Amino acid sequence: MRGEVVLIDVAVARRRRAPAAAVDGDDPLLGDAERRRADRGIGRRAEVPDALGRRGRAVGRVRDELPAPVGLRCRPRPPAAAGGGWRAWAAPKPNGRWQLVTYAPDGTTAAAEGIRDFGAAPDPSIGATAFGVAEKRIVAVYSRCRGSSTTSDCDVYEYDLAAHTERKLTRISSASGSETAPSIASGIYAFARRGGSWPGTYTATRTRVRRVDSRVARETAVTASRVAYRLGDSIVMSQVDGNRRRILVRGLPVFSVVITRYRVGWLQRIGHRTLALMTDRINPSGSVTIRRGTHDLPASTQSAAADDSRIVEYLGSTGIKRAAPPLFPSTFVVRPD
Repeated sequence: MRGEVVLIDVAVARRRRAPAAAVDGDDPLLGDAERRRADRGIGRRAEVPDALGRRGRAVGRVRDELPAPVGLRCRPRPPAAAGGGWRAWAAPKPNGRWQLVTYAPDGTTAAAEGIRDFGAAPDPSIGATAFGVAEKRIVAVYSRCRGSSTTSDCDVYEYDLAAHTERKLTRISSASGSETAPSIASGIYAFARRGGSWPGTYTATRTRVRRVDSRVARETAVTASRVAYRLGDSIVMSQVDGNRRRILVRGLPVFSVVITRYRVGWLQRIGHRTLALMTDRINPSGSVTIRRGTHDLPASTQSAAADDSRIVEYLGSTGIKRAAPPLFPSTFVVRPD
């Protein structure tokens, strides 16, 4: 039935060894041999969204654990972003301000060079500035706000991770509004705007800036074709142009939205546990199947990151870790069209 939402427990589905309820038109489950071949491909070069779904090009293997951001207790959910082999997160400074910390593909962890610190913890997103290879750069986007606010008088900035240069994105930073929660993928941006004549949730392509929702998102995650965003306790998805908007979940303590080419994922608090959930492959006109991960994450989990098909990392109290065993089956691995 159109708009139907079905929740699947991946661990239970595995024990039953039966195909889970599928989205209309989705790929069939792989057999054991195909599953093993897919698993061997997980470590190859892949487009990786950050903790909010922004995509970049990953190179090399991901370490099981990255250095912990200092002073996580100072912020309930400090964001962590991933993409192009890079990681980024917010860390407090001794003077009470915040800095952007990056983890490079070569394993180097350092404060972002050549930029000012922040009055409030930045919410970084890592992605590529273009779809093609020639002009593509891997950047982090985030908001800079007035004083210690995270919502007032904010503009969106972009930091080139390799060149260590920062610039204000004047095209999506308005004088009358306050822009927050930015994300980027293949040169397409999503962001929220407060105040001004047209508050809401926006996307920006090379040729046009569109308001896709009159409500202001708390988080955004974007791909070349779709955007997902959190409105309080709801997660909404639409095409980049705002068409085919649908609610994926509502009325639940959800956070850390990620998006891949075919799926949307998020985290959810339940008591002293953190659940990882992802949709099956999205069928624009069919029902939505939501899968729960094979195991719960620690209560201290603050954000999630995905590769090109599923959630694979999370930020906890001791740093960024790779989920082991995998949260979602190898059937989630994207095969060439």
